[in-house]
Amino acid sequence: MKRETMMKDEGWKWAGTASCSAWCTNGRFMGRQVFQSMDTHWDHEPGRGALTPTLSHLRFAAEGEGGRDGRFMGSPLFQIDLPTDDEPALCPPGETPGSTAGGTPAATDARWMARWIASRSHFRAPRQGGLSVAGGLRSAGAMCWLGTVLLVGFLGMGVKGATAAPGGATAGDVRRDATVSAVERVLPAVVNIATLTVERADAYEQMLREFFGYARRAPDTVYSSGSGVVIDEEGWVLTNFHVVREASRVQVLLAESTEPLEAQVVSVSEANDLALLQLKAKSGQKFRAVDLAADNDLLLGETVLALGNPYGLGGSVSRGILSSKTRRQERDGETMEVEDWLQTDASINPGNSGGPLVNLRGELIGLNVAVLARAQGIGFAIPVKRIAAALAQMGSPEATRGLWFGATVRGGRPPLVVTEIQRGSPADTAGLEPGDEILAVDGVGLRSQFQFLRLLGSAKSEATLNVQRGDNRREVQVRLLAEKSVFNADFLRRRLGATFERVPDDLARQLRIPALTGLWVASVERGGSAEKAGLARGAIVTAVDGQAAPDLVTVGRGVNRKRAGETMVLDVLWARRRGMVLQLQEGRVSLKLK
Repeated sequence: MKRETMMKDEGWKWAGTASCSAWCTNGRFMGRQVFQSMDTHWDHEPGRGALTPTLSHLRFAAEGEGGRDGRFMGSPLFQIDLPTDDEPALCPPGETPGSTAGGTPAATDARWMARWIASRSHFRAPRQGGLSVAGGLRSAGAMCWLGTVLLVGFLGMGVKGATAAPGGATAGDVRRDATVSAVERVLPAVVNIATLTVERADAYEQMLREFFGYARRAPDTVYSSGSGVVIDEEGWVLTNFHVVREASRVQVLLAESTEPLEAQVVSVSEANDLALLQLKAKSGQKFRAVDLAADNDLLLGETVLALGNPYGLGGSVSRGILSSKTRRQERDGETMEVEDWLQTDASINPGNSGGPLVNLRGELIGLNVAVLARAQGIGFAIPVKRIAAALAQMGSPEATRGLWFGATVRGGRPPLVVTEIQRGSPADTAGLEPGDEILAVDGVGLRSQFQFLRLLGSAKSEATLNVQRGDNRREVQVRLLAEKSVFNADFLRRRLGATFERVPDDLARQLRIPALTGLWVASVERGGSAEKAGLARGAIVTAVDGQAAPDLVTVGRGVNRKRAGETMVLDVLWARRRGMVLQLQEGRVSLKLK
């Protein structure tokens, strides 16, 4: 970018070398950005005869060992390389390089350079990281470091007109370390969750309602609070299942808002204590979302931050270290225990449940879940690996819209890899295979696993996937099917040899059980698998292979994963009448699938 020209409008002469480099983000000068950090050209202004730098063409490299987004301690850093001794320098009209009093030629030339660049009204600061300059730079400072002059536009060294950072601190404030930067990135995505639950815990009250039709008092209304985090810009929020369990109403308050939004519980994973909410927002409204870290990107002892709403005190942050990773091998389908959680000494209190645990890059590594009450500095979080695995199910088209896709896609962020294909599913029919990388949905490039699930679920009935398989790229057409049209009573009868229905309401009242406790056996095929296993008409199947059986579709999904000849274990209730009393007996049967 070396130029020799006369700037006719001001008479300045330029023969130096200009470049722009990004330095590391951890507060140390560790060398130049390894990527090219300036993508610019010198524009010729018609009628003025001058070549002037245009910052609108300035681009920082996305990542590198010099840091991210070309930032030093959260701010852009501009670099000016001075000419060598045998080259002319930047000088004011009528002067020669180094002739001005007040410092070495290098420092003097840097000040002239700063004055000239700052005088250009079109020389604007990039808006990366939320730092902006209104009306352009009015002045700039310079400093020398190992013979290189760094022109710092936003570190507060003689800059006027720069927008102050939150809290009144400028970007160059010594307090602005990696922790502060991570909090500023994540906090807008943290939400306070308020729930309203109507409880009828009084047994005598229930008896009066059921047998006499009146009550002594109104039902109890219980209010509680917790935390959550936005994981997708379309308003999808992740929290703990125990935060919203049995809630009649859920409201969410964003960090940057004063009015709460209503939210709907879309999907839950009781085994992982996770719940997925969708905000009822205005059409087209976007939200700040947090990125998920890679599954196993955890460093024992690294600094972590816990954010949330402890005791209703929203927007709280505590800092600690990652004290322990999970203490046992992951076991699919099992309820998570303390041994499966991350441990941290960052302060976690009641109300923190559902809030994010993040690293210094501002990435979600866990979801705060519990604290050891009799100890100090022992808190727990659900690890990101379990979160990503649960989201693959909770955010799937099957869970959110009842549309059958039939493939499991893993990866909190690209590459998104197909890990499982259900036999006979739309994904199987379309030709997807385990190991395929999904790059785009209907032409939209993918940034995260959940974005893929959302785009796929929003498709009407058919979606086009861009897939990478080895060195080849291809387009795959997937036609989604309504699950109710596939996993119905006929499907279960063919595979299990019995007809299942929803538990009749009158029977549920007599047995005093919820109607969604399980599936009622309406009939059994003579000589079929169910009859051979001892299943009879009137039995209620409450679970299949340890998973709850609330409806035909849920049971059908589980049955479809099994091949003919494999065995399924059914948890069963039998109603036995003894005199005037109707009693329930529990049992378990094993049957082979057709």
